[in-house]
Amino acid sequence: MQDQPPKTSLALPPRFHALDGAHKVNAILNLPDVRGFVEALPPDEFYFLVKDIGPMDAVDLIQYSTPEQRVAFFDFDGWDKDILEPSHVDEWLDVLREADLYLPAETLKLLDPEFVSAYLLEFVRAIFDRTEEDEMRVYESDYEFVMTPDLDFTLVIDPGLEDVSAGVRRIVTLLYQGDPHNARAIMFNCRALLKLEQTELAFQFRQSRLADLGFPAPEDAAALFARIDEPAYAAALTREADAKDTVYVVPSVASAGGRSHLVLSRIRAGDSFLNRVIARLDAEDRANADRFLSDFGSCVNWAVVASPEGVNFDSSGRVEGLASDVHATVGLALEHLSNGDEDLAVALARKAAPLHLHQLGQQLTVRRAIRARALVRRGGALFGDDLGAFFRALDLRPRPRFQPPDATLPHPYRSTGDLHRADELLAAAEAQLQVFEEHLGFKLDAFNAFVFEGLGPDDKRFITFETLARTAAARVVLGGSPSFEALTGAELEAVRRTFDSDSNALAALPSGLAPALTELFRVSLMSLAETFADLTPPLDPRFFTGVVLAR
Repeated sequence: MQDQPPKTSLALPPRFHALDGAHKVNAILNLPDVRGFVEALPPDEFYFLVKDIGPMDAVDLIQYSTPEQRVAFFDFDGWDKDILEPSHVDEWLDVLREADLYLPAETLKLLDPEFVSAYLLEFVRAIFDRTEEDEMRVYESDYEFVMTPDLDFTLVIDPGLEDVSAGVRRIVTLLYQGDPHNARAIMFNCRALLKLEQTELAFQFRQSRLADLGFPAPEDAAALFARIDEPAYAAALTREADAKDTVYVVPSVASAGGRSHLVLSRIRAGDSFLNRVIARLDAEDRANADRFLSDFGSCVNWAVVASPEGVNFDSSGRVEGLASDVHATVGLALEHLSNGDEDLAVALARKAAPLHLHQLGQQLTVRRAIRARALVRRGGALFGDDLGAFFRALDLRPRPRFQPPDATLPHPYRSTGDLHRADELLAAAEAQLQVFEEHLGFKLDAFNAFVFEGLGPDDKRFITFETLARTAAARVVLGGSPSFEALTGAELEAVRRTFDSDSNALAALPSGLAPALTELFRVSLMSLAETFADLTPPLDPRFFTGVVLAR
């Protein structure tokens, strides 16, 4: 008999992702073949769709679901890392009952016996069979009993836990409704093994199913952030194949079953360099476009596993956020390799694997993060709020982020323009620090140990390189050597008079200063001039916090 061709997902309705939950359900229910659409979705995609809509709002779709899709609900939401979450199990049983009265029992018998046993052993103190009446008497006065429908087993539960008792009664009833033989086997299983053993076995079985869906083991998912030889990889992608050339071969990526098309379809709706390349590749070379998108879906799955939360979807937007991060990193690498040339990028995408593009994009951002960490080791928190936020965003792991001074929140590095802007900020910080180290004798260890006369410990957190530069410039204007000694009220007044009497305060600077130091003092004096322009004597040093060191 000839094999049946695999089912393919039907097209989503136009502007599907712009609809709210109820309208998304209606849009799917209005498709010509609703069951075909639902059954064609892989279990993980159907789970993402249901979470996006809202489980209780999606019950009209869940009634068409396959057993594998329903088992995935519990595989994805029944765990917090490697810890069973009974409350999430109860919530999904409520959803299944709302979809169809028979679905909870039908689904429960499909779950691993170890998973159900682990759930029961979260709450059950002991399980006795009908031959152990004497042993049960010990619990009669202080505990609650739950009898199985065949009266062969008694489950002992702590008293006063109505919700727990109701949950256990429901699970037991559903087990016997779905398959009495399986239910009895689970009762014996609970008596034979400890909760820890049941949970560990259930977790291993779950991991195997997730692997079949394209979610690898954590140690394999870490490959997403591995190093790559950029020059060799770029050369391998851009040169023509040569049988004699064995310097570097573009590594192949085995299919991990990654899809995430529902998530990816939303991300592809926006305009970006990568989306334009994918659209052109799709029009010119459908097979390679499908291969690229499938591998991209695998990268999203790897990102899910490699994230600190692991395969744990506590919100419908989490996988979309991770997919957006992967999308940004892959697009960044492709734009970098092609130098922004879309024609070249399309040619590269025909050969490139998203995994290796992601590794390269990650490496581009990590290089900047290493520079930022070196600057922080030399300058501490003296770079100020804007640069401090930029450095902290770059230090986020495993994926450095970009937060320029004009941004309130960090975001992934999305383009080579972001890289160039980061380079400018890093270069400016390096130049500023070099001036302080070479011309003002700055050393972070010495600065941290330095006690500023007239300043308290709390004042130190307001000190930045700009504060120190303005203080040193003011000392020079007063005729002294550049130093970080705090200014008195009388000295502040003398600086103010200098600005009043000489509109060009640079004239007060001595000749022979290094050009870099002169430029630093020029910027500092302009800033001080703006500050003093709005002030009238007498000057209170307390109002100069963050402007200059004053006492």
